[in-house]
Amino acid sequence: MKEKFLNWIFKFILGILFILPYYSYSQDKNDSLGKALIYFEEKGVVIYLDAQKILPSKTPRQLKAGNHMVQVWAPKRKLTIDTLKITTNKLSLYAKRLNYSDEYLQYREQLGQYRVNKEFLRMPYHIGLLTIAVGAAWFLENRKLMNDNYLQANEQKNLYENTVTFVPSELDEYKLNYDNFKSKYEKYRAINNTLAVTSSVLIPATIAWAVISEKIIRKKFVKPVYEEKPLLTNIKVNYDVSICRGVLNAGISLKCNF
Repeated sequence: MKEKFLNWIFKFILGILFILPYYSYSQDKNDSLGKALIYFEEKGVVIYLDAQKILPSKTPRQLKAGNHMVQVWAPKRKLTIDTLKITTNKLSLYAKRLNYSDEYLQYREQLGQYRVNKEFLRMPYHIGLLTIAVGAAWFLENRKLMNDNYLQANEQKNLYENTVTFVPSELDEYKLNYDNFKSKYEKYRAINNTLAVTSSVLIPATIAWAVISEKIIRKKFVKPVYEEKPLLTNIKVNYDVSICRGVLNAGISLKCNF
């Protein structure tokens, strides 16, 4: 009986000694992990974490404690290379706004100058169009007033010629009204004649300047074109111990397109 009990004790201790290393390993493994939330809002963003491409996500990912290399690039943005430090059992947040690249900022400046030069040359054309539009509206309004006064003048003339009265002042009033409406009619008619002559010169001149200015723009100014140079698209894992530009040693090397 005593021997069975001792044998049982021996097996129990032996089992504990057998399981303990695995339990200790599991605890050590869990104790060396942390979490990181890596997220960017830029469209088309490309993210590499320790040479492995990942997608931006608002869900934290589990990583080993220590330093990790993060490379981030998006169209029109600068390539960003950072070291992300992961602390055991803690959440690290890596989210930032990527700055525009120098090439894209230069392109925007050149494009703005191109547009200013183009609009400056087109300004006489726009002024001509505006003048023509205002002149046309004025001409139509004057023609309406001219026609109204013409009808009123004829009405007063008919009254003056066809009215039979023994009161001379009544006829004088018709004549006075006729002269007044006739004067206004002639004034509006003179204005419309001037507008018509001006338009006959301004319209061809505006069209001619539109053609000339477009030729000058095409000949003198070249619209800048922005050519995107995608980065982080040529990553290759080697057996070297260095990583692009010596940012972080992690047992691999990257062939980086920058």
